Amino acid sequence: MTGRWYRQVLAKPAAEIFDIALSRAGRSPQETLFIDDRDENLRAAEALGIQTHRFATAEGLSQVLRGIEHRTAAGASAVVLTSIDANP
Repeated sequence: MTGRWYRQVLAKPAAEIFDIALSRAGRSPQETLFIDDRDENLRAAEALGIQTHRFATAEGLSQVLRGIEHRTAAGASAVVLTSIDANP
């Protein structure tokens, strides 16, 4: 997968950070998957219509990403936003 990386000085779960990420990616919430390990951040993304995945294990995340890779190979578009804290 290829992508662009941005650093923004805002804190989740503020809706503005998600709006900025969607705008920069040029994608809608429905085309986007947000991966995080904190429920409050996932709820904020879900409130904006963004699909979410709660990170618990590398294998679970790998399965989700394989599904995205399969759909994008078939012509669908997707944006993945990630945020996993090293010290939750």
